[in-house]
Amino acid sequence: MKQKHHEQKPHPFLSRLKEPGLPLLCLIWFITLLAIAGSLAAVFMDYTGFLSYPLYVVAALTLTYTVYSLVRVVPTMKSRFLTVMGKRDFTRNLTEDYSFRTVAFSCISFVINIGFVIFNSVFAIMLHSVWHGAMAGYYLLLSAIRGSVVVGGRKATRRAGGDETALLVNKLKVYRNCGVSLFILEVAMAVAVSLMVLSRRPTQSTEIMAIASAAYTFVKMTASIVNLVKAKRIKDPVVQSIRNIGLAEATVSMLSLCTVLIATFGKEDTDMFAMKVSAGVVVCLMTVLLGAFMIVYGNIQLKKLRQSREAET
Repeated sequence: MKQKHHEQKPHPFLSRLKEPGLPLLCLIWFITLLAIAGSLAAVFMDYTGFLSYPLYVVAALTLTYTVYSLVRVVPTMKSRFLTVMGKRDFTRNLTEDYSFRTVAFSCISFVINIGFVIFNSVFAIMLHSVWHGAMAGYYLLLSAIRGSVVVGGRKATRRAGGDETALLVNKLKVYRNCGVSLFILEVAMAVAVSLMVLSRRPTQSTEIMAIASAAYTFVKMTASIVNLVKAKRIKDPVVQSIRNIGLAEATVSMLSLCTVLIATFGKEDTDMFAMKVSAGVVVCLMTVLLGAFMIVYGNIQLKKLRQSREAET
């Protein structure tokens, strides 16, 4: 006679770990944050007591499970999120229309830039810092350029009146004008670079601030490059303008990172001076080349459209 093999049911606790509910996930994620924060605090404070090793183990285990839970849960959460977002026109466009989403988030970036203007202006007044004043001027110009591109894109749509060719012409003009504006933005950047090069220590910093600045710069540069590639596929001049502005802004984060690193770890010697000059020249050159490319490319595309219209007539 054949013996029947009964499948052994997994333990209820293991089943809950495999298919976690929201309360369990929130608890695990909260413990993960606490464990990581504790581990970082132990590293920075050079704590090597008996509690440090269990803390590292807990951080490693909870972080591993957090990654697993995200892989399991994110697809379901994304599906539910898209269903909810699709119920209204604005949120549906936000999730489905890349151009609309780019413009919407550009408005948020505009508000953030204004916040940077206020932040740097306050520090410029309180600390009598020309460096912060130059950065305030830079972000003010950046906000103006970003706002003009968004407004210009809306005007281009209204002026076209449904004519696709006219719409493209108007958007290319916005794109070209954005390139010209980047040259104006370069003036504020050149002032900031000059201050960084000539000043011994334009700002004070700590190791934690340096690490945070490095992480922010890495994320900023990566996101700007990814968005630039996506915008190239869309072939919308206004969207490409917004993404190019984001890339120009990301280069400034590189400049700020260089300043923070020098203020934290650097010593005033010939090598450090050369590093300042090199970083400043690279950042300025990237912005100049980006602006020049936008002007040349915009003029070439406008000329092609004009020749195409003349050939049709």
